Amino acid sequence: NEQGTIQLPVADETLEFDAEDIQVRLQAKPGWAAAQGSQCVVVLATELTDALIREGYARDLVRSIQDRRKQLDCQFTDRIQIGIVTDSTELQAAIAENQAYITTETLAMSLVTTDIPGAESVTTTIGDAEVTLYVAVANDNPPTS
Repeated sequence: NEQGTIQLPVADETLEFDAEDIQVRLQAKPGWAAAQGSQCVVVLATELTDALIREGYARDLVRSIQDRRKQLDCQFTDRIQIGIVTDSTELQAAIAENQAYITTETLAMSLVTTDIPGAESVTTTIGDAEVTLYVAVANDNPPTS
C-alpha cells in the first residue's frame, strides 16, 4: 500500500509487515541479468545471438582498421581503401552484414575481401580467426582547407 506496508490475514488476525520485516531477493534465470531499485526492476537478456556475435566481430574489425590508420599516420579526414582476407566464414558473414557500418566508421571509400595491390598487410586475430588487413590511403581524398 502507499504506506509501504502489507497486511496479511492469518487465521483470525491480520498481520502487518513493512520493508524491515520482508526481504525480497531478485534471482535472474540463466541467460538473464536483473537489477532492482526501490521503484523498478530491470531485466536484460544476456545470451549472445549469432547476429550479436557478428556485430562484435565488425566492431573489432573497425578497431583494428582504426589502429592501422593510426600506424599509417592517416589524417582524420583521409579516405581509405580496405581489403580484408580471412578463411573464417563467420567473419566473412560479419563483413557482409556490417559493410556499411565498417566503411562509415573508418572513412573507407571501398571494402573488398581481397588484398589491395601495393598496400602493406598486417595480420590480426578477430575472435578465433586470423585476418589479414590491407589499408591504403585513397588517391581521391577531398581537399583540405
